[in-house]
Amino acid sequence: MNSLEGIKIIEYSRGRSASMCGKSLADFGADVILIEPPEGHPSRFHGPYPGGREDPEKSFQFLYLNANKRSLVLDLTKKQDSSRLRHLISESDLFITDLKPFEAEKEHLAFTDIRKLNDQTIATYVTPFGHSGPYKNYSGEELVLWHMGGLGYETPAFTVTDLASQPPLKSGGYNVEYFAGWTAATASMIGIFYRDRYGRGQMIDIAAMDSAMNHIRGNFATFSYDIASLPESRLKSFFTWIWPCKDGHVSMSIVADHWWKLLVDEMGNPAWAINTDFDTLEGRRDSVEEIEAGVMAWMRSFTKNELYERLSGKGIACFPVYSTDEVIKSPQYVARDFFVEQNHPKAGKVTQPGPPIRMSKTPWRLGSPAPLL
Repeated sequence: MNSLEGIKIIEYSRGRSASMCGKSLADFGADVILIEPPEGHPSRFHGPYPGGREDPEKSFQFLYLNANKRSLVLDLTKKQDSSRLRHLISESDLFITDLKPFEAEKEHLAFTDIRKLNDQTIATYVTPFGHSGPYKNYSGEELVLWHMGGLGYETPAFTVTDLASQPPLKSGGYNVEYFAGWTAATASMIGIFYRDRYGRGQMIDIAAMDSAMNHIRGNFATFSYDIASLPESRLKSFFTWIWPCKDGHVSMSIVADHWWKLLVDEMGNPAWAINTDFDTLEGRRDSVEEIEAGVMAWMRSFTKNELYERLSGKGIACFPVYSTDEVIKSPQYVARDFFVEQNHPKAGKVTQPGPPIRMSKTPWRLGSPAPLL
C-alpha cells in the first residue's frame, strides 16, 4: 500500500523542476508516465555518466529524477501521437509540464485545452517565471533563477569580509529548480485534495523564481519591518564562518559572547585571548585579524571531526564541512539508512539519496529503476 496509489499522472517535461515534481509523487506510489520524444528526455544527455562516457541510458540525473516512473515515447509532430497524449491526459488525475505559455498554446496544451479534455484533471505548469508577467515566456535555468530570485546577492552568506573582492556567487547544484519541483508536487496534492472534495480540476502555476524568493532571508525581513535600516549593499561579515583545520574545514561562529568564552577555555586560555576587550562582540570585531590568526593556529592541530566533537560538546556552534564522500559515510545518514541503491539494467548499481520524508504506514519506496528509452 502506497500513499498515492491509484493517482494517475502524465508528465510532459524537459527540465529538472517538472521532473522533480513527478519524481516526488512517483516515489510515494503515484503512477507517473513520462512522455519522451524519440531521441529521449533532455536529462538523458546530462551527466555524470559511469566512466565519463555519454550514454542516454546511464545519465545519473535521468536515473535519479525518473526512477519509479514509466516512460512512453511519442513524436508529437505526428497527429496520431498527439491525439494519444490528449487521450492519456483525459484519463489522468494530474498533468505536469514545463511548457511556457506560448508553447502550451502552440501545442494545444494550455489549461483551456486541458479543461476540454477533462474538467477534473489538474494541470500543473512549472516554468522559470510562471504563466503571467513580462518574463512569462522567457527561458531560465538555475544560474538565472538563483540570481534573479535574489539568492546570489547573499551568497556566500555570512562570509563576505571584503565586498569589493567577493562578488555574489551561485551555490552548487540545482537548488532553485529542485525546490520549485517540490513546491509543484505539494501544490499538485493540494489540487487533488480540492478536486476530490469539490469535483473540479484547476490550473496550478509554479514559477521557479517565486520559489527562490520564498527562501525568506534576513534582509527581506528587514525590508518588511524597517526599510530605513535595509543595508545599501550586501551584508558584510566581520568574522569568517569557515575555518581551516588539519584535514579540511569546519564552520564555527563566535558571534555570541558565551561561545567565545567557551572557545577560549577549550583552547587552554592562551595569553593572546585573555583580553577583556574580547568579551563583547564589538570588541572582538575591532581585533578580527588577531583573533582569527590565533584560533586558526590552534585549529590546525585537530581534524574537523575532532573539532566538531570537542566544540559542539561544549555548546559552541561548530560543525564539519563534509565532502561528498564524507556525507555518504556520515554516521547520521548511515544510522538512518538514507542512501539507497538503484539497480538499473544498463547503468548497474547507482547510489542515490533516499527518502526526504519518512512515513510509518506508507513509506517512500524505490520500486523500479528509471525506464529505458
